[in-house]
Amino acid sequence: SSLLTTGDPHLKSTIEAFKKSDLNGKVKLVCGGAAVTKKFAVDECGADGYATDAVDAVRVMKQLLEIAA
Repeated sequence: SSLLTTGDPHLKSTIEAFKKSDLNGKVKLVCGGAAVTKKFAVDECGADGYATDAVDAVRVMKQLLEIAA
């Protein structure tokens, strides 16, 4: 989660590092927060999902993992 736009440049590199690691395909990355949009997190950086806050992140993760809410 990000509250400041100063973290934006690091989001893409962090996601890329996960995708190049042995964790690729084993973890889901959900990004969000006040300074992040769905377009930026998912479309531009490659996150698996976007959430507006921590509660929303649980909902999104359940959808990604196909767990009944």
